[in-house]
Amino acid sequence: MDWKTLDRLIDEFEGMIDSKLGRGLSGIVGVIIPTYLTWKDIWTKAAEVRNGFKGIRYPTKAQRDEAWERFNSLRNEASRRNQDESNNRRWKSESHRSAILREIESSRPRTFFGFASPDIDDMKALSQVLREAGQMLSKYKGEMLGEHKQECFDAIQEMRKVHDAWWEELDKSRHRSRQEREARIRNNLERNYERHRKATQALEHCRSHADELRSQIASAWNDNWASKAEGWLSELDDKINDIERSIEQIEEWIREDEDKLR
Repeated sequence: MDWKTLDRLIDEFEGMIDSKLGRGLSGIVGVIIPTYLTWKDIWTKAAEVRNGFKGIRYPTKAQRDEAWERFNSLRNEASRRNQDESNNRRWKSESHRSAILREIESSRPRTFFGFASPDIDDMKALSQVLREAGQMLSKYKGEMLGEHKQECFDAIQEMRKVHDAWWEELDKSRHRSRQEREARIRNNLERNYERHRKATQALEHCRSHADELRSQIASAWNDNWASKAEGWLSELDDKINDIERSIEQIEEWIREDEDKLR
């Protein structure tokens, strides 16, 4: 690689940042930028540029310093905007969480056994509200942090137990085989709820570790360590994909069992 090629890589890095931030390509000619970019793509390009400075000679020291300052300024801007996006994601996630928790709480029965007989129509209406809360969680889960999804998921489970107490009281006259079948489904649900909780925690841990590795790789100067870290990051990304697929499967099993209970 020569210094002109390195300048072109910095152009590409700038174009990727501009594209990610919706600013166009800042007049850079001949730079082709993918239509969809992630911050992972940008930090991978940053590592490529950073490594390019090692062993590259510019015509003058001033030109090299100028190129480095330009790259460093772009990298700092990318880091700030990446953090801003993370903060915005948390704010949006908290907003969704609050709305879902309000919906869950609005499905709570307001009368108690011993004081008023349960009204089946009212309970059906409240069950529909609780289902709608679950639908909200499914709709917005892609915009929520794992901790907030888990909080809503747990709240739905707890409210469902409240509803189940009502329906179990009404269902005492039903055949025992039906009760046994429901008990098996509920036990299976409890196991899958726990599996979901643990898998979600593992996913958040892996994502956090991956973000730390990307940040460390982007600022590393030790080639050997950076090379090893990129291997660790690749393995970690594979693990994240496996956990995400596992969570989707668990959620599918939970939906199937929940449908059987309706």
